[in-house]
Amino acid sequence: MSAPGPHAILLVIKLGPFTEEERDAVRKVEEMFGEDFWKYTIILFTHGDKVTADFKMEEEAVPELQKVLEKVENRYHIFNNLKINDRGQVLGLLKKVDEMVEANGGQFYSNYTYKEVVEMLSQREAELREFYEKKLEEEIKSVELKYEKKLSEAQQEQQNVEKQLQEEKEKELQEMSLRDPASYNESVQFLESHPEVTMHEGIKDMVTSDVR
Repeated sequence: MSAPGPHAILLVIKLGPFTEEERDAVRKVEEMFGEDFWKYTIILFTHGDKVTADFKMEEEAVPELQKVLEKVENRYHIFNNLKINDRGQVLGLLKKVDEMVEANGGQFYSNYTYKEVVEMLSQREAELREFYEKKLEEEIKSVELKYEKKLSEAQQEQQNVEKQLQEEKEKELQEMSLRDPASYNESVQFLESHPEVTMHEGIKDMVTSDVR
């Protein structure tokens, strides 16, 4: 729907029995938008592959549907669903739309109810947009929190591994000092001469005390 109002309205009806459901739909549309609605309406019948090319809807339609056709002054177009790529039938519909718009002096359809519906749809659209934007923000935040949690867990795990490795090195050096003092002294000298090598504080203390 568009504001301030449409120049043409298509009422789509499937070819075949004019069902009670379709009749109710037509009545509700008329009740909602008023009699003036028909002045801007063209009926588009689908499934035109079910009838012959010379089919006349105004002659073949059941009485209830004929009344609807009279309200639109027999403005209708039959669309063949098996020829959806046929531009001819689309151009034929557009031609009928142009003729109707010209007959109406280029005026558009509008009434109070229509404006209410447009406003309601616009409000609903804004509400839905706000809802989905908020939902998207929440999902993004949730993903970020999960990422931060996993990152924190990974960092903690890395710290634990590094701590364990340092403790194992410290233990190994302590055992080496008892088992093989010569090798231990070489290790101490290496660590002292290579300060760029990271040592656990416990190892540094042990090395310092031994050197002293």
